[in-house]
Amino acid sequence: MESYVLPLVTVSIVIAIVTIIAPARLHVTSFRMLLLVCIATLWWHGAWVFLFLSDSETEAKTIARIGHVGILFLPVAYRLYYKSLFGIERHERWMPFLYIALVTLLLTTDFIVAGVERHPWGFYPVAGPLHSAFIVFVGFVLLRCFVDGALTLRTESDPLKVRVIRVGLVGCAVFVLGSYDFLVNYGVISTYPFGFLSSIAFIIINAYGLIQFDLFKQAAKIRTVEETSKILEATVSSQDKDIVALRATVIHREKLATLGMLSAGVAHQLGNTLNVISTSAIVIDRMFKRDAINATSLRECIDRIKDSLNLSKDIIASLNSIGRENDSFRMNSLRRIVDAAVILTKGKALESVAIRNEVHPDLELHCSSSSLTQVFMNLFSNAVDAMSRSNGTVTATAYREGSGPVIVKVSDNGSGIPEGVRDRVFEAFVTSKDETKGTGLGLYLVKREIDLHGGKIWFDSDENGTRFFIELPTREDLKWQQSS
Repeated sequence: MESYVLPLVTVSIVIAIVTIIAPARLHVTSFRMLLLVCIATLWWHGAWVFLFLSDSETEAKTIARIGHVGILFLPVAYRLYYKSLFGIERHERWMPFLYIALVTLLLTTDFIVAGVERHPWGFYPVAGPLHSAFIVFVGFVLLRCFVDGALTLRTESDPLKVRVIRVGLVGCAVFVLGSYDFLVNYGVISTYPFGFLSSIAFIIINAYGLIQFDLFKQAAKIRTVEETSKILEATVSSQDKDIVALRATVIHREKLATLGMLSAGVAHQLGNTLNVISTSAIVIDRMFKRDAINATSLRECIDRIKDSLNLSKDIIASLNSIGRENDSFRMNSLRRIVDAAVILTKGKALESVAIRNEVHPDLELHCSSSSLTQVFMNLFSNAVDAMSRSNGTVTATAYREGSGPVIVKVSDNGSGIPEGVRDRVFEAFVTSKDETKGTGLGLYLVKREIDLHGGKIWFDSDENGTRFFIELPTREDLKWQQSS
């Protein structure tokens, strides 16, 4: 078999994979990054076809340098791909500059490719004095990918995402086998460079996962209801559509059921505001009848009426917000969202439990206010139910380090989650409450909404209380995937 046939076959494989998979999955960030790997691989393997066919040493040296432009880009493409796969948001701005520096040295000096050497199967590049710097660069990137993948596996609870990460790590391990080709560059061996096949194996492994398991579908962040409808139309049968519609109906009814359980408390709060307004109006009326108007007392009565009206307006606005089925996605104040949940839950807590909102007013998220209000309502309501004594406290706090995600903590000093259900609290219909007090869908909905925001939720619990932690991204390209 001619030496150029193998790289020509690998080029054909990459083109076929891209042609088959790309049109339907360009909305997936991970696959867009995988396309960069494919482009760099096509550049490299395509150049090797011409390199192995070349009869001129000068021509072969030029082709080798052109091919190394793609080879030098591979670590950058791999790093971008793995960052999207593992959900890593940190920027590594030094990588493009290092790539530009290496390409400049490659094209203008002999530091990367010193020349070419003829073998029985054709010309092949000879490593220059700085070629080892490129090897260190590749090794650092691959080691970083392994470490990030291992750390992500330790914290990831979603089985689908765990499978994605494992496929990625297997592909990374396979790519390491390509270091065999470096032995040819340095003249250690003079056999055919089969190591470049590892890059094709990497692409095939990930493409197989994409086709067989649709592993990267969860990474796609659908930004509009119209996009969601198009994907559903193309991927589910009519029977599946009925199931999806029924599921959406059940979830929406559960939201309204939560409001129903809190309705007595909400009515109590509205009753209190009406009592304040009524009492203040009576005082003002008596002042006018007796012609004994006191400016200070009148001002106090008016302020009480205004405060009560504002509270009533907030309660009604919160009810309207949580009742909306498809809330739009926009910048929202996290403190206001938590305030709405406090208002709706406070009536249930009455005077025995204090619900404190200690979220900083400057924290904002690109999110669905209705969705997150439902999340905090469920957490506050569960915390109130866990209070078997008076003087209970529920506290919501939040912080953000630099440009990272927002971490929200909801803690209480209740009796804690029973140990027997801690491992299953986020499953549907799992509850430690009496059947008349809970459906077991509250925390299931909480996790679902957090997942759709691209966030994470975890907790710890003991006899002194429970602490829920919610990690929410703030970048606009990690928008909430609206439910159908």
